[in-house]
Amino acid sequence: IEAVTEREQRFYCLVPSEDGSLETREITVGTANETEVIVLDGLSTDDEVVLNVTDPEIIDELDLAI
Repeated sequence: IEAVTEREQRFYCLVPSEDGSLETREITVGTANETEVIVLDGLSTDDEVVLNVTDPEIIDELDLAI
């Protein structure tokens, strides 16, 4: 839940790239509750994600305003 951002009924995670930048990755989610969300597609088990991205300026800068 802490790594997932929702915009216009689409879900995203931020994944650190090898060059140190952040990649916006659209994901498909399944069942979710207050503490967990099942990611069905868009991430692999070895992907690292950025947690607690709630700053609107960061989200807008990363082109999540689709």
